[in-house]
Amino acid sequence: MATSELDVVDSESCARVVADAAQAPDGLDILVLATGVAALGPAAGTPDAVAYELLPVNTLGPIALTRAALAELGGGGVVAVLSAVPAYALTANMAV
Repeated sequence: MATSELDVVDSESCARVVADAAQAPDGLDILVLATGVAALGPAAGTPDAVAYELLPVNTLGPIALTRAALAELGGGGVVAVLSAVPAYALTANMAV
């Protein structure tokens, strides 16, 4: 098993990491998406600027990684998406 570091908001970085993983002796079998950031405060009061900071990490990065991985996984493999901890253990004043 190998791990890699990347900037999830940089689609070229996402593509590079997936391509590197695909070159491993066993290729790419699984992509685990565990990205995420949150902002503290009620969702209704979260400024647009904060929402635009969250969107690239929480949405666009995982899309870029998945898009790159699907080409390497072909008809097999797994894409596992881990959801936010607040989905199971709510935290007061957290806007996700």
